[in-house]
Amino acid sequence: MKYFLVVGERSGDLHASNLARSIRSEDPEADLVAYGGGYLAGAGVRILKHYEDYSFMGFSEVLANIFRFREIFKKCCNDIRNFNPDVVILVDFAGFNLRLAKFCKKHGVRTAYYISPKIWAWNKRRIQKIKAYVDKMYVIFPFEEEFYRNENHEVFYVGNPLVQYVDNYKLAKLEISSEFNAIVAMFPGSRAQEINKMLKDFRKIIVQKPDFFFLIAGVDNVDPDCYGSVEGLANAQVHYDRNYEILSESDAAVITSGTATLEAALWDVPQVVCYKTSHLSYHIAKLLIRVKFISLVNIIANREVVKELIQKDFNAGSVERELEKLLFDKTYQSDMVKAYGKIRHLLGDQKAPEVTARYITDWLH
Repeated sequence: MKYFLVVGERSGDLHASNLARSIRSEDPEADLVAYGGGYLAGAGVRILKHYEDYSFMGFSEVLANIFRFREIFKKCCNDIRNFNPDVVILVDFAGFNLRLAKFCKKHGVRTAYYISPKIWAWNKRRIQKIKAYVDKMYVIFPFEEEFYRNENHEVFYVGNPLVQYVDNYKLAKLEISSEFNAIVAMFPGSRAQEINKMLKDFRKIIVQKPDFFFLIAGVDNVDPDCYGSVEGLANAQVHYDRNYEILSESDAAVITSGTATLEAALWDVPQVVCYKTSHLSYHIAKLLIRVKFISLVNIIANREVVKELIQKDFNAGSVERELEKLLFDKTYQSDMVKAYGKIRHLLGDQKAPEVTARYITDWLH
């Protein structure tokens, strides 16, 4: 069978790569190509276009690159025609992938969606597009299953892949000095524009807290110069693609909203969640977003488990105050970690890539 995968950013690339490996286990003759990145390439998938060429974050950023976006979308449609896959597997990335699902439906190509776009958070009207264009939906959060069932769309909860990643991960050792009062993880994001914006404030915190040691989670899909503002600081280190080592060594974490918020919860690391974007993107988002929280931890728990510092509430002073609580208020720490345990129970222990691969290959055969 022939499989065409489409991802739009780093975490989707990681999840898709493990799905690709599981598909090969179920279908040893599988022919896989993708619009993806290094993780998918490492899984032996042929990359037709790297997601860095079309992954833009925020409304204003997408508008600024609209012509490039359209050009790449057209190329992707042509590549699907030429490859003639048995199924197109879409991974998150709603703005691109829902348009692609419409194209596939028009041309009789089957579609499977692994990791739902966050239409439950904003623009629920997109459920009509999913019902019209997506053949199979495989979701990784329990509340998503309920959402789609309430909308009368066939859905399968396959478990959350992060649970399996954390349980099976083999830790390496980081060399860290013991002379500091606390070790703090910092996750500034995975895109260059996001990293540059967040590190401006992160650097202020590092400089103002010389008694803390900061482990900064770097990603290798951006120019290393993105981390230049914190390189060389005596109480900070940048470690590339060592997220779990960083979390395992840390007493607390400062995290840009995203997948890392849930990863920190699965490692039982007390955290504060931060986010800042352009003024235009922020004000558009405020009009559209329909959920109370931005972090996966709070969304899954349906209450504030971790503090969220967004836009004007995010600054060096507000983060420092929250860090003091995370590090030295034992009751605050304990309550957060207990809530983490309940979240892990809700996610269950299914192996998402394997379950999804089995669903897809059984369906195709």
